[in-house]
Amino acid sequence: MVHAVHKSSQANRITLQRSFFNDPHRYNDGIEFYTKGFEKCARQNKQFVLDATPDYLNRAQRERVYETYTYKKAQSSAIDRLKLICILREPVSRELSWYNHKLSLDIKGSGAIKKNPRSHSLYVNHLREWVKWFDREKLLILSYDELLQNPSMVIQRIEKFLGTKLTGSIPHANSMENPHKVKVASSHAKQVLGSVFNDKNEELYRFIQNHPGPSMEQNNRLEGYIQLGEENSVGRRRS
Repeated sequence: MVHAVHKSSQANRITLQRSFFNDPHRYNDGIEFYTKGFEKCARQNKQFVLDATPDYLNRAQRERVYETYTYKKAQSSAIDRLKLICILREPVSRELSWYNHKLSLDIKGSGAIKKNPRSHSLYVNHLREWVKWFDREKLLILSYDELLQNPSMVIQRIEKFLGTKLTGSIPHANSMENPHKVKVASSHAKQVLGSVFNDKNEELYRFIQNHPGPSMEQNNRLEGYIQLGEENSVGRRRS
């Protein structure tokens, strides 16, 4: 989520992972607790603040975000200045990434990737709910594949979306190296996950076509990017 906090000729920004809306205990602490984490923005005259928490796409986060930005103690223009950016990853790769994350934390039961796909990766289910609460023009959907292959293009799309020029570059982070890391999903996992994701991917393509977003996303032809990669191919590729 990107929130414009100060009009300036410079694209100053600060990024935090607050994990506020997806954490019931933090959320119950209220808007004062949430905004306190961004106090440095006012001191440093930042133009944008970015709450980059991965788990905001699903569950009750959309209602909580809306309620927070329309809360009586929030600035009257807060909801108008809020913009949403969602980066979607090919779902089998996302499941594999979560599997490796569980392995890195040595959590028992991480083999669930072979049986029960996490609802996080059923993107269309969540996006349908988000557009009930927020104008589709305020939601920019991007491709994780493009972020890896052409980060400068992703930056250009975000710049157009925010109406500002961004400085710097997107670093390659979170490249976890683990001797037990699984780099390619097994044939069994592909088969099981494919039975779920094929239909949901098709629904996602139709959703994007039927609910067009901001122009810089339409130029992206997102349905051509959100596809199952060659290594994890279990579905149909759009033409």
